[in-house]
Amino acid sequence: MVFGTGDVFRTGSAAISGTLDEHWKAGLRYLTAMGPAGTDFLRVMQGSQGTLGILNWAAILCERVPALEEARFVGADSIAPLAHLSAELHRRRIGMASFIASNLHLASVLESEPDRIADLAAQLPAFVLYIQFTAACDFPQDKIAYQLADVTQLCADTRLVASPDLAGYSASQITQLQAHPPAGNYKDRIAGAHRSVFFLSQMDRAEQFIALARERLGANVAIYVQPRLHGRNCHVELVLPFDPASPQQTSANDALADQLAKACSVAGGFFSRPYGAWADMAFARNPTIKPFLRETKSIFDPDHILNPGRLCFK
Repeated sequence: MVFGTGDVFRTGSAAISGTLDEHWKAGLRYLTAMGPAGTDFLRVMQGSQGTLGILNWAAILCERVPALEEARFVGADSIAPLAHLSAELHRRRIGMASFIASNLHLASVLESEPDRIADLAAQLPAFVLYIQFTAACDFPQDKIAYQLADVTQLCADTRLVASPDLAGYSASQITQLQAHPPAGNYKDRIAGAHRSVFFLSQMDRAEQFIALARERLGANVAIYVQPRLHGRNCHVELVLPFDPASPQQTSANDALADQLAKACSVAGGFFSRPYGAWADMAFARNPTIKPFLRETKSIFDPDHILNPGRLCFK
């Protein structure tokens, strides 16, 4: 990475002497982001929106292709039991990936036409937890079997059911879509376009943000909740679909999205990626952080060359 001072810096495994070509010839693989020593500038850079430095290359660690995969849907009338189940799955390290989606959101993933999306949403439970199971080459059947058995028992304890399909759609179809994603944004399928309000929170608090959105928008909001960091927190996304051919809908939707973002911020939603108007809103919630960020800016970009006006650097 290149800081605003013009200094070139490498993090983690790449922070050793020699050129990149020399590293590759020596068989070096970049596996650690933190460093050198106790520094962790990557975390500082990731949320800076280009105000501290420029990243011109990165190494990404990819998971091996699994030898065996399975997937399950778990439906419920509210998000609360699914949030509890998700937390327990992460505590036990069961499953490779998971998310919770409302019926409208999941229908927009599985179908492409507005009418078919509406029909499918009416057949699905109000909320669905998707769980993906993977196993490497060593005893893959055994690993999948014990994880499925644990999930079945956990669901039985809370009167839920883990099913390989819902409303005639296989859970494994999600895995296939991840491997071969569609060209367009699936969130636009509901009405033609969308605005998203997204932030971080705790899984057990997601229900209050959903209620807040439903109070303002009724059923015309698609909901997606993604556990992060082994369930320590979650990404909450509220999707507001609208018809882009209608100027009235476009204007009204923009206003609703901004109002909803402010309401979620007041309710405790953490806007970790505060772009545009969200930046003022986010920093207004925690003004004490501004002097520290400005001091950081003075270290990495003292002449304010990079992306002026972003975040609180105005």
